[in-house]
Amino acid sequence: MNISNELIKLKAENILGETVISVIPFTNITNNYVYKINTNHKKYILKIYKSGWPEDGKLTFVNRKLNECKIPCAKIVYYNHDDGDLQSGLLIEEFLTGSIADKVNLTVEQETELFKKLAVFARRLHSIKFLKYGYIGNGEPFEDTYSEYVYDAFDDNTESLRTNSLFSGDELSEIKEKLYISLKLCDKLPPVLCHGDLSKKNIMIQDNGEIVLIDYDDVTAIPWICDVARLTLWMKLNYNIEKALYLRNVFMENYPTQEKEIFYTSENALHVWECLGYMNFFAGTEMFETVKKMFVEAWDNLIK
Repeated sequence: MNISNELIKLKAENILGETVISVIPFTNITNNYVYKINTNHKKYILKIYKSGWPEDGKLTFVNRKLNECKIPCAKIVYYNHDDGDLQSGLLIEEFLTGSIADKVNLTVEQETELFKKLAVFARRLHSIKFLKYGYIGNGEPFEDTYSEYVYDAFDDNTESLRTNSLFSGDELSEIKEKLYISLKLCDKLPPVLCHGDLSKKNIMIQDNGEIVLIDYDDVTAIPWICDVARLTLWMKLNYNIEKALYLRNVFMENYPTQEKEIFYTSENALHVWECLGYMNFFAGTEMFETVKKMFVEAWDNLIK
């Protein structure tokens, strides 16, 4: 899609009713087109989606729930899932001041404090509960169990692996059945609002030292341990073994719950599931092989 800054400027001015002083595109963002919009009065983030994801109505629903629960977030100013000029959707939200955590050089002590704060923040998110599991859409997931959600989503989430012959049909069928059985333990936990992509790239460190999570595109109604497993897999992909284990322990020690044993028991199965999603996304790239090593490790641990 060829999008000019002039088109963005006109769109923003029509929506906001303000004169746009500058349009600054963010670089190195793969999933969407993201711009900083400066007007005479305020700053905004404008995001254009490259596909139909996320589900229609989800972002406004999540933003409303966060505000109701007084969880800090960027307030959505405008959202249109079906913009005639931009096909798959346009979002404008307030600009949050601060720095993205993965763009800041942190000492060991500062990084430790960051993950302590993240644990507390994540628990606040996970206090928002749902009646069922799965994709949120307008706020109404429909799966009765988490294991059924994974089973039903499996083929879509591994489509590139199949079509690119990165895994055989028999291999994927074996993985699907093993996951379905292994993840039944997660059905004991209620569905809650999970961010879906906990990592330093989605943590905003504000000027007062507090943190705010950004980018709720991947929110799903699933057990809290799934959110944490996504985070611990990210740690393994981005740190050496010792540091990943250290930060995992920091997070878990500061995450207030009595259900940690279910997480430790299910972590390998959840890492298998998350690795499949990563590999499906990175099929045909160098990152695929890196994630596949993590997948093999988690799979071998799961089937022992």
